[in-house]
Amino acid sequence: MFEEERMHTPKDELSLSAVEDLDVQGLRELWNQCADLPSPPSTLSKDLLARGLAYAQQVAATNGLSRKERAELRALANKRQSAPRARIKAGTRLLRLWKGRTHDVLVLEDGFLWEGQKHESLSEVARAITGTRWSGPRFFGLKGQ
Repeated sequence: MFEEERMHTPKDELSLSAVEDLDVQGLRELWNQCADLPSPPSTLSKDLLARGLAYAQQVAATNGLSRKERAELRALANKRQSAPRARIKAGTRLLRLWKGRTHDVLVLEDGFLWEGQKHESLSEVARAITGTRWSGPRFFGLKGQ
């Protein structure tokens, strides 16, 4: 909303204390005087109206963000953030029933122990058990299907 259309402050600079002293109706009237935007939604609280007006003053005082800065912020906002990987604590035992046999894997500080052999990754253990490529976390039920 603010990045495409600019809010303009009135010629006489508003002080933040003056904005704080206004009631909701006064803030709405001031918004309508300052903004080249439709009236604010009726559900906006006094606090949000005051913040919006303060933001408009900041934009006017600094000439807003450059086109490049807006693009960078938009890219950051749109970037999917993956959930951090859950860390399995050393000493944890993972059990998996596969073809009628229970497989017991011990989590080490630097790998996994299965049938007396150390493996670098859980996927390596799953591959050894099944003979095919598997996601180790998925095979042991640590990751959704």
